[in-house]
Amino acid sequence: MISSIRVLIVDDSILFREALSRELRKEPYIVVAGMAGDPFEARDKIIALNPDVMTLDVQMPRMDGIEFLLRLLPQYPIPVIVSSSLEEKVFDAIAAGAVDFVPKPGPGYGGMEAYAKELALKIKEAAGANVDSHRRAIGLDRAGRGHSQPAGQAAHQAEAAHYSQPAHQAEPGYRQPQAFQGAEAACHSQPAHQAEPAHYSQPAQRVEAAPNAFHSHGAAMLHGAADGDAVIAIGASTGGTEAIFSLLTKLPADSPGIVMVQHMPPGFTALYAERLDKACAISVREAVDNDALRPGLALLAPGGDRQMKLLKGQYGYYVRLVEGEKVSGHRPSADFLFDSVATAAGAKAIGVLLTGMGADGARGLLKMRNGGAYTIGQDEASCVVYGMPMAAYNMGAVARQLPLDQIAREICGRLSLNHMAAKNKF
Repeated sequence: MISSIRVLIVDDSILFREALSRELRKEPYIVVAGMAGDPFEARDKIIALNPDVMTLDVQMPRMDGIEFLLRLLPQYPIPVIVSSSLEEKVFDAIAAGAVDFVPKPGPGYGGMEAYAKELALKIKEAAGANVDSHRRAIGLDRAGRGHSQPAGQAAHQAEAAHYSQPAHQAEPGYRQPQAFQGAEAACHSQPAHQAEPAHYSQPAQRVEAAPNAFHSHGAAMLHGAADGDAVIAIGASTGGTEAIFSLLTKLPADSPGIVMVQHMPPGFTALYAERLDKACAISVREAVDNDALRPGLALLAPGGDRQMKLLKGQYGYYVRLVEGEKVSGHRPSADFLFDSVATAAGAKAIGVLLTGMGADGARGLLKMRNGGAYTIGQDEASCVVYGMPMAAYNMGAVARQLPLDQIAREICGRLSLNHMAAKNKF
Protein backbone atom coordinates (compact mmCIF):
# COMPACT_ATOMS: atom_id res chain seq x y z
CA MET A 1 0.00 0.00 0.00
CA ILE A 2 1.30 3.46 -0.94
CA SER A 3 1.96 5.65 2.08
CA SER A 4 1.08 9.33 2.15
CA ILE A 5 3.59 11.86 0.85
CA ARG A 6 4.00 14.84 3.17
CA VAL A 7 4.61 18.07 1.25
CA LEU A 8 5.92 21.47 2.34
CA ILE A 9 4.83 24.37 0.08
CA VAL A 10 7.26 27.31 -0.04
CA ASP A 11 6.09 30.46 -1.84
CA ASP A 12 6.10 34.13 -0.92
CA SER A 13 2.47 34.65 -2.03
CA ILE A 14 -0.04 33.65 0.63
CA LEU A 15 -2.81 33.55 -1.98
CA PHE A 16 -0.78 31.17 -4.14
CA ARG A 17 0.09 28.97 -1.16
CA GLU A 18 -3.52 28.67 -0.09
CA ALA A 19 -4.79 27.99 -3.62
CA LEU A 20 -2.16 25.34 -4.23
CA SER A 21 -2.81 23.74 -0.87
CA ARG A 22 -6.53 23.42 -1.66
CA GLU A 23 -5.78 21.70 -4.97
CA LEU A 24 -3.13 19.34 -3.61
CA ARG A 25 -5.40 18.22 -0.77
CA LYS A 26 -7.69 16.75 -3.45
CA GLU A 27 -4.92 14.44 -4.63
CA PRO A 28 -4.71 10.90 -3.24
CA TYR A 29 -1.61 10.04 -1.21
CA ILE A 30 -0.57 13.70 -0.86
CA VAL A 31 -0.75 15.47 2.50
CA VAL A 32 0.12 19.17 2.79
CA ALA A 33 2.25 19.07 5.93
CA GLY A 34 2.83 22.81 6.05
CA MET A 35 3.49 26.06 4.20
CA ALA A 36 6.18 28.73 4.39
CA GLY A 37 6.54 32.22 2.95
CA ASP A 38 10.32 32.45 2.70
CA PRO A 39 13.42 30.26 3.02
CA PHE A 40 14.00 31.09 6.68
CA GLU A 41 10.51 29.97 7.65
CA ALA A 42 10.90 26.96 5.36
CA ARG A 43 14.11 25.91 7.14
CA ASP A 44 12.29 25.91 10.48
CA LYS A 45 9.34 23.98 9.01
CA ILE A 46 11.67 21.35 7.54
CA ILE A 47 13.21 20.75 10.94
CA ALA A 48 9.83 20.67 12.70
CA LEU A 49 7.77 18.75 10.11
CA ASN A 50 10.31 16.53 8.30
CA PRO A 51 8.42 16.62 4.95
CA ASP A 52 9.00 14.06 2.20
CA VAL A 53 9.00 16.60 -0.65
CA MET A 54 9.22 20.38 -0.85
CA THR A 55 7.84 22.64 -3.57
CA LEU A 56 9.87 25.83 -3.91
CA ASP A 57 9.34 29.16 -5.63
CA VAL A 58 12.56 30.43 -7.19
CA GLN A 59 11.84 34.14 -6.70
CA MET A 60 11.37 35.03 -3.03
CA PRO A 61 12.34 37.87 -0.67
CA ARG A 62 15.32 37.70 1.75
CA MET A 63 16.90 34.77 -0.11
CA ASP A 64 16.16 33.38 -3.57
CA GLY A 65 15.33 29.73 -4.14
CA ILE A 66 18.68 28.87 -5.73
CA GLU A 67 20.71 30.12 -2.79
CA PHE A 68 18.32 28.32 -0.44
CA LEU A 69 18.89 25.04 -2.29
CA LEU A 70 22.64 25.42 -2.00
CA ARG A 71 22.39 26.11 1.73
CA LEU A 72 19.69 23.54 2.49
CA LEU A 73 20.52 20.35 0.64
CA PRO A 74 23.96 19.68 2.12
CA GLN A 75 22.25 19.27 5.53
CA TYR A 76 18.75 18.15 4.54
CA PRO A 77 18.76 16.09 1.29
CA ILE A 78 15.04 16.49 0.63
CA PRO A 79 13.60 16.16 -2.91
CA VAL A 80 12.70 19.63 -4.17
CA ILE A 81 10.45 20.60 -7.07
CA VAL A 82 10.85 24.19 -8.16
CA SER A 83 8.26 26.47 -9.74
CA SER A 84 8.96 29.65 -11.62
CA SER A 85 7.54 31.89 -14.30
CA LEU A 86 11.13 32.65 -15.34
CA GLU A 87 12.15 29.82 -17.67
CA GLU A 88 15.91 30.38 -17.45
CA LYS A 89 15.86 30.15 -13.63
CA VAL A 90 14.54 26.58 -13.43
CA PHE A 91 17.70 25.13 -14.97
CA ASP A 92 19.82 27.08 -12.51
CA ALA A 93 17.70 25.60 -9.73
CA ILE A 94 18.12 22.05 -11.06
CA ALA A 95 21.87 22.62 -11.32
CA ALA A 96 21.70 23.67 -7.66
CA GLY A 97 20.07 20.37 -6.64
CA ALA A 98 16.32 20.48 -7.38
CA VAL A 99 15.12 17.20 -8.89
CA ASP A 100 12.42 18.62 -11.20
CA PHE A 101 10.33 21.69 -12.06
CA VAL A 102 6.85 22.74 -13.07
CA PRO A 103 6.18 26.13 -14.72
CA LYS A 104 3.86 28.37 -12.72
CA PRO A 105 0.32 28.96 -14.00
CA GLY A 106 0.20 31.59 -16.70
CA PRO A 107 -0.25 32.15 -20.44
CA GLY A 108 0.52 28.91 -22.26
CA TYR A 109 0.72 26.82 -19.08
CA GLY A 110 -2.90 26.63 -17.93
CA GLY A 111 -4.52 27.57 -14.62
CA MET A 112 -4.08 26.48 -11.04
CA GLU A 113 -5.99 23.21 -11.41
CA ALA A 114 -3.84 22.01 -14.32
CA TYR A 115 -0.70 23.21 -12.53
CA ALA A 116 -1.60 21.33 -9.36
CA LYS A 117 -2.32 18.13 -11.31
CA GLU A 118 1.08 18.29 -12.98
CA LEU A 119 2.77 19.17 -9.71
CA ALA A 120 1.09 16.24 -7.96
CA LEU A 121 2.57 13.84 -10.53
CA LYS A 122 5.99 15.37 -10.01
CA ILE A 123 5.62 15.13 -6.22
CA LYS A 124 4.87 11.41 -6.44
CA GLU A 125 7.89 10.89 -8.67
CA ALA A 126 10.14 13.02 -6.47
CA ALA A 127 9.16 11.13 -3.32
CA GLY A 128 11.29 8.22 -4.51
CA ALA A 129 14.16 10.32 -5.85
CA ASN A 130 17.76 9.66 -4.87
CA VAL A 131 18.85 13.19 -3.97
CA ASP A 132 22.44 12.22 -3.21
CA SER A 133 22.80 10.57 -6.64
CA HIS A 134 21.40 13.70 -8.26
CA ARG A 135 23.89 15.90 -6.42
CA ARG A 136 26.79 13.66 -7.43
CA ALA A 137 25.59 13.69 -11.05
CA ILE A 138 25.59 17.49 -11.17
CA GLY A 139 28.94 17.69 -9.39
CA LEU A 140 27.81 19.10 -6.04
CA ASP A 141 29.49 17.97 -2.86
CA ARG A 142 28.04 18.22 0.61
CA ALA A 143 29.12 21.83 0.84
CA GLY A 144 27.14 22.78 -2.25
CA ARG A 145 30.31 23.22 -4.33
CA GLY A 146 30.17 21.94 -7.87
CA HIS A 147 31.54 22.06 -11.39
CA SER A 148 28.22 22.71 -13.15
CA GLN A 149 27.43 26.17 -11.84
CA PRO A 150 24.40 28.23 -12.80
CA ALA A 151 24.76 31.96 -13.15
CA GLY A 152 25.67 33.50 -9.83
CA GLN A 153 26.01 30.12 -8.14
CA ALA A 154 29.66 30.62 -7.17
CA ALA A 155 28.75 33.50 -4.89
CA HIS A 156 25.91 31.49 -3.35
CA GLN A 157 28.27 28.58 -2.75
CA ALA A 158 30.82 30.75 -0.98
CA GLU A 159 28.13 31.92 1.44
CA ALA A 160 26.89 28.36 1.94
CA ALA A 161 30.30 26.81 2.59
CA HIS A 162 29.95 26.80 6.36
CA TYR A 163 27.05 24.34 6.02
CA SER A 164 29.41 21.67 4.71
CA GLN A 165 29.54 18.12 6.00
CA PRO A 166 31.92 15.27 5.09
CA ALA A 167 31.18 13.94 1.63
CA HIS A 168 29.87 10.43 1.21
CA GLN A 169 30.85 8.62 -1.95
CA ALA A 170 28.62 5.76 -3.03
CA GLU A 171 30.24 2.81 -4.72
CA PRO A 172 29.08 2.44 -8.33
CA GLY A 173 27.39 -0.92 -8.66
CA TYR A 174 26.25 -3.28 -11.34
CA ARG A 175 23.18 -5.47 -11.36
CA GLN A 176 23.30 -8.85 -13.03
CA PRO A 177 20.92 -8.67 -16.01
CA GLN A 178 18.47 -11.45 -16.81
CA ALA A 179 19.03 -13.63 -19.84
CA PHE A 180 18.27 -11.96 -23.16
CA GLN A 181 16.72 -14.10 -25.84
CA GLY A 182 17.99 -13.59 -29.37
CA ALA A 183 21.25 -12.73 -31.07
CA GLU A 184 22.91 -9.35 -30.83
CA ALA A 185 24.80 -8.84 -34.07
CA ALA A 186 26.92 -5.92 -32.87
CA CYS A 187 28.41 -7.86 -29.96
CA HIS A 188 29.12 -10.99 -32.03
CA SER A 189 31.44 -9.00 -34.28
CA GLN A 190 34.08 -8.64 -31.53
CA PRO A 191 37.25 -10.78 -31.23
CA ALA A 192 36.50 -14.19 -29.76
CA HIS A 193 39.49 -14.35 -27.41
CA GLN A 194 38.19 -11.59 -25.14
CA ALA A 195 36.35 -12.56 -21.97
CA GLU A 196 32.75 -11.71 -21.23
CA PRO A 197 32.23 -9.21 -18.39
CA ALA A 198 29.63 -10.13 -15.78
CA HIS A 199 27.39 -7.17 -16.51
CA TYR A 200 26.45 -8.31 -20.01
CA SER A 201 23.02 -9.85 -20.29
CA GLN A 202 23.81 -12.54 -22.82
CA PRO A 203 26.89 -14.46 -23.98
CA ALA A 204 28.93 -11.92 -25.91
CA GLN A 205 32.52 -10.91 -26.49
CA ARG A 206 33.84 -8.19 -24.25
CA VAL A 207 33.33 -4.59 -25.34
CA GLU A 208 36.24 -2.61 -23.94
CA ALA A 209 35.95 1.16 -23.81
CA ALA A 210 39.01 2.82 -25.33
CA PRO A 211 41.03 4.64 -22.63
CA ASN A 212 40.39 8.39 -22.61
CA ALA A 213 38.22 8.05 -25.71
CA PHE A 214 36.00 10.96 -24.88
CA HIS A 215 38.98 13.16 -24.06
CA SER A 216 40.47 12.89 -27.57
CA HIS A 217 38.64 15.35 -29.75
CA GLY A 218 40.52 14.23 -32.87
CA ALA A 219 38.98 12.40 -35.78
CA ALA A 220 40.73 9.10 -35.06
CA MET A 221 38.47 7.89 -32.25
CA LEU A 222 35.12 8.51 -33.90
CA HIS A 223 36.03 8.00 -37.56
CA GLY A 224 33.19 5.53 -37.87
CA ALA A 225 30.73 8.40 -37.47
CA ALA A 226 32.14 10.38 -40.35
CA ASP A 227 29.92 8.79 -42.97
CA GLY A 228 26.83 9.72 -41.00
CA ASP A 229 25.64 6.12 -40.59
CA ALA A 230 26.02 5.93 -36.81
CA VAL A 231 23.28 7.43 -34.63
CA ILE A 232 22.93 7.87 -30.87
CA ALA A 233 19.41 7.97 -29.37
CA ILE A 234 18.87 9.18 -25.79
CA GLY A 235 15.77 9.15 -23.57
CA ALA A 236 15.37 10.63 -20.09
CA SER A 237 12.84 12.06 -17.66
CA THR A 238 13.12 12.97 -13.95
CA GLY A 239 16.71 13.95 -13.25
CA GLY A 240 17.47 13.80 -16.96
CA THR A 241 18.29 17.45 -17.62
CA GLU A 242 21.51 17.24 -15.64
CA ALA A 243 22.16 13.61 -16.69
CA ILE A 244 22.02 14.59 -20.37
CA PHE A 245 24.18 17.63 -19.61
CA SER A 246 26.76 15.41 -17.92
CA LEU A 247 26.77 12.94 -20.84
CA LEU A 248 26.84 15.37 -23.77
CA THR A 249 29.56 17.58 -22.32
CA LYS A 250 31.87 14.52 -22.33
CA LEU A 251 31.34 13.74 -26.03
CA PRO A 252 33.74 15.09 -28.69
CA ALA A 253 32.75 17.43 -31.50
CA ASP A 254 32.88 14.68 -34.15
CA SER A 255 30.33 12.46 -32.39
CA PRO A 256 27.61 10.82 -34.49
CA GLY A 257 24.30 12.58 -34.88
CA ILE A 258 22.20 12.41 -31.70
CA VAL A 259 18.42 12.43 -31.24
CA MET A 260 16.97 12.96 -27.77
CA VAL A 261 13.75 12.98 -25.79
CA GLN A 262 13.70 14.66 -22.38
CA HIS A 263 10.24 14.96 -20.82
CA MET A 264 9.76 18.71 -20.45
CA PRO A 265 6.96 21.29 -20.85
CA PRO A 266 6.58 23.29 -24.09
CA GLY A 267 8.89 26.28 -24.33
CA PHE A 268 11.53 24.85 -22.02
CA THR A 269 13.13 22.49 -24.53
CA ALA A 270 14.40 25.34 -26.71
CA LEU A 271 15.98 27.03 -23.70
CA TYR A 272 17.46 23.75 -22.50
CA ALA A 273 18.94 23.04 -25.95
CA GLU A 274 20.55 26.49 -25.93
CA ARG A 275 22.05 25.79 -22.52
CA LEU A 276 23.49 22.51 -23.78
CA ASP A 277 24.79 24.10 -26.97
CA LYS A 278 26.84 26.64 -24.99
CA ALA A 279 28.44 23.92 -22.84
CA CYS A 280 29.08 21.11 -25.35
CA ALA A 281 31.67 20.50 -28.06
CA ILE A 282 28.83 19.27 -30.29
CA SER A 283 26.04 21.55 -31.53
CA VAL A 284 22.68 21.15 -29.81
CA ARG A 285 19.32 22.60 -30.82
CA GLU A 286 15.61 22.00 -30.50
CA ALA A 287 14.48 20.01 -33.52
CA VAL A 288 12.22 21.42 -36.22
CA ASP A 289 10.29 19.35 -38.73
CA ASN A 290 12.49 17.89 -41.51
CA ASP A 291 15.71 18.79 -39.68
CA ALA A 292 18.70 16.98 -41.19
CA LEU A 293 20.81 15.04 -38.68
CA ARG A 294 24.57 15.09 -39.15
CA PRO A 295 27.67 14.16 -37.14
CA GLY A 296 28.39 16.69 -34.41
CA LEU A 297 24.72 17.69 -34.03
CA ALA A 298 22.20 16.74 -31.34
CA LEU A 299 18.48 17.35 -31.91
CA LEU A 300 16.15 17.59 -28.89
CA ALA A 301 12.48 16.76 -29.39
CA PRO A 302 10.39 19.86 -28.60
CA GLY A 303 7.97 19.67 -25.70
CA GLY A 304 4.33 19.94 -26.68
CA ASP A 305 1.87 18.03 -28.83
CA ARG A 306 4.08 16.27 -31.37
CA GLN A 307 6.17 13.11 -31.48
CA MET A 308 9.64 13.00 -33.04
CA LYS A 309 10.83 10.19 -35.29
CA LEU A 310 14.01 9.49 -37.21
CA LEU A 311 13.96 8.63 -40.91
CA LYS A 312 16.67 7.91 -43.47
CA GLY A 313 16.41 9.34 -46.94
CA GLN A 314 18.60 9.62 -50.00
CA TYR A 315 20.83 12.22 -48.35
CA GLY A 316 21.01 10.77 -44.86
CA TYR A 317 19.06 10.92 -41.61
CA TYR A 318 16.42 13.51 -40.81
CA VAL A 319 13.64 13.94 -38.24
CA ARG A 320 9.92 14.49 -38.57
CA LEU A 321 7.68 16.03 -35.94
CA VAL A 322 4.29 14.38 -36.26
CA GLU A 323 0.88 14.77 -34.65
CA GLY A 324 -0.19 11.78 -32.60
CA GLU A 325 -1.43 10.37 -29.34
CA LYS A 326 0.75 10.04 -26.28
CA VAL A 327 2.92 6.93 -26.27
CA SER A 328 3.79 5.36 -22.91
CA GLY A 329 2.06 8.36 -21.36
CA HIS A 330 4.25 10.95 -23.06
CA ARG A 331 4.44 13.25 -26.05
CA PRO A 332 7.22 13.39 -27.12
CA SER A 333 7.98 9.81 -26.13
CA ALA A 334 11.31 7.98 -25.95
CA ASP A 335 9.53 4.77 -27.04
CA PHE A 336 8.23 6.48 -30.18
CA LEU A 337 11.67 7.87 -31.02
CA PHE A 338 13.52 4.61 -30.27
CA ASP A 339 11.08 2.63 -32.43
CA SER A 340 11.89 4.89 -35.36
CA VAL A 341 15.63 4.70 -34.72
CA ALA A 342 15.45 0.89 -34.73
CA THR A 343 13.82 1.04 -38.17
CA ALA A 344 16.01 3.77 -39.66
CA ALA A 345 19.44 2.89 -38.26
CA GLY A 346 19.26 -0.74 -37.10
CA ALA A 347 22.64 -2.06 -35.94
CA LYS A 348 24.31 1.29 -36.62
CA ALA A 349 22.54 2.88 -33.63
CA ILE A 350 23.43 3.21 -29.97
CA GLY A 351 20.52 3.61 -27.55
CA VAL A 352 20.88 5.20 -24.12
CA LEU A 353 18.13 5.27 -21.47
CA LEU A 354 18.77 7.54 -18.51
CA THR A 355 17.10 8.35 -15.20
CA GLY A 356 13.32 8.79 -15.10
CA MET A 357 10.05 7.63 -13.62
CA GLY A 358 7.91 5.06 -15.40
CA ALA A 359 8.79 2.88 -18.37
CA ASP A 360 8.95 5.20 -21.38
CA GLY A 361 11.79 4.11 -23.66
CA ALA A 362 12.02 0.52 -22.39
CA ARG A 363 10.05 -1.13 -25.22
CA GLY A 364 11.70 1.04 -27.85
CA LEU A 365 15.15 0.21 -26.49
CA LEU A 366 14.30 -3.49 -26.69
CA LYS A 367 13.29 -3.03 -30.33
CA MET A 368 16.60 -1.30 -30.98
CA ARG A 369 18.54 -4.13 -29.35
CA ASN A 370 16.62 -6.78 -31.24
CA GLY A 371 17.57 -4.91 -34.41
CA GLY A 372 21.27 -5.12 -33.59
CA ALA A 373 21.79 -1.77 -31.89
CA TYR A 374 24.04 -1.48 -28.85
CA THR A 375 22.04 -0.38 -25.81
CA ILE A 376 23.07 1.23 -22.53
CA GLY A 377 21.05 1.84 -19.35
CA GLN A 378 22.00 4.13 -16.47
CA ASP A 379 22.56 2.13 -13.30
CA GLU A 380 20.46 2.39 -10.15
CA ALA A 381 23.18 3.94 -7.98
CA SER A 382 23.58 6.99 -10.23
CA CYS A 383 19.89 7.51 -11.15
CA VAL A 384 17.73 10.15 -9.53
CA VAL A 385 14.77 7.87 -10.23
CA TYR A 386 15.55 4.30 -11.31
CA GLY A 387 12.36 3.73 -13.28
CA MET A 388 12.82 3.87 -17.04
CA PRO A 389 16.26 2.19 -17.04
CA MET A 390 15.02 -0.47 -14.62
CA ALA A 391 12.03 -1.30 -16.84
CA ALA A 392 14.36 -1.66 -19.83
CA TYR A 393 16.87 -3.69 -17.85
CA ASN A 394 14.22 -6.09 -16.55
CA MET A 395 12.88 -6.84 -20.03
CA GLY A 396 16.36 -7.52 -21.46
CA ALA A 397 16.63 -4.31 -23.46
CA VAL A 398 19.95 -3.22 -21.90
CA ALA A 399 23.22 -4.67 -23.20
CA ARG A 400 25.26 -2.87 -20.57
CA GLN A 401 24.29 -0.98 -17.42
CA LEU A 402 26.68 1.74 -16.26
CA PRO A 403 27.06 4.67 -13.87
CA LEU A 404 26.30 7.98 -15.57
CA ASP A 405 29.92 9.13 -15.54
CA GLN A 406 31.04 6.07 -17.55
CA ILE A 407 28.47 6.18 -20.35
CA ALA A 408 30.28 8.68 -22.60
CA ARG A 409 33.46 6.58 -22.47
CA GLU A 410 31.43 3.45 -23.32
CA ILE A 411 29.85 5.16 -26.32
CA CYS A 412 33.22 6.32 -27.65
CA GLY A 413 34.77 2.90 -27.08
CA ARG A 414 31.91 1.19 -28.87
CA LEU A 415 32.18 3.52 -31.86
CA SER A 416 35.91 2.89 -32.05
CA LEU A 417 35.35 -0.89 -32.04
CA ASN A 418 32.67 -0.59 -34.73
CA HIS A 419 35.06 1.45 -36.86
CA MET A 420 37.84 -1.11 -36.48
CA ALA A 421 35.45 -3.96 -37.31
CA ALA A 422 34.33 -2.14 -40.45
CA LYS A 423 37.94 -1.58 -41.55
CA ASN A 424 38.74 -5.26 -41.05
CA LYS A 425 36.05 -6.20 -43.58
CA PHE A 426 37.99 -4.56 -46.37
